[in-house]
Amino acid sequence: MNNFMSENARIQAERNVMIQKHLDNKQQMAKQKDIARHEKIRYVQQLAREYGVKKTNRQLWCVVHKITKDEDNMEFFISTSTPTGRLAFIEHYARVNN
Repeated sequence: MNNFMSENARIQAERNVMIQKHLDNKQQMAKQKDIARHEKIRYVQQLAREYGVKKTNRQLWCVVHKITKDEDNMEFFISTSTPTGRLAFIEHYARVNN
């Protein structure tokens, strides 16, 4: 009986270590994903500033904020290759979503 309990305790301890490693890995991945999202948001802001959107223009800067709330909109904005295209997207988004 004592042998069984010792073996069971060992198995439980190993299981707990494995679960903790899994949770740590999951937290690390979530943290990396969060960091990547924040970097992408900063990139969208940088691109918007480069193409004429100023923080002092409340309407357009708020539109940039709304664009960063949706992954597809951010991808589309980043993938638009011309400055006029990006600015047109922001201005259109302002008309449609405000």
